[in-house]
Amino acid sequence: MAPERTSRIEVFVSYSHYDEHWVHTWLVPRLRRENIVVHTYQESFTVGNPIAENIDSLISRCHRVLLVLTPEWVNSEWTRFEALLAQYHDPANLRGKILPLLLKPCTPPPRIAMLTYADFSDHAKAHASLDHLVLAIRGIRLL
Repeated sequence: MAPERTSRIEVFVSYSHYDEHWVHTWLVPRLRRENIVVHTYQESFTVGNPIAENIDSLISRCHRVLLVLTPEWVNSEWTRFEALLAQYHDPANLRGKILPLLLKPCTPPPRIAMLTYADFSDHAKAHASLDHLVLAIRGIRLL
């Protein structure tokens, strides 16, 4: 698979509001330093549009959808809906649309659990996981 152009790669981050502090203070700033355009529901939803329409519009437009996996993510209807929309656009994830990030140990649905995740649950290894994630966002495969 050819790498994506690195000048304007867009990602949508699916996360539980319980994890928004980590997403907005740790993950988003680091991805933006890598010249990745990051969309979250807080910053990118159009005011006045139905929430489901905002989600679908962003997911269909973005190159990747990052799933920040935690027990709260697993139990949220909205985040599971976001994952289903992402899977609609890449059902077998052949284009790597869905990139799971394990923030806290949890049991995601089998359709997500089958994917290799970037492990951010061990904070000592978070920077190495970020490096691997950025490569995956850019479409660069290690194997």
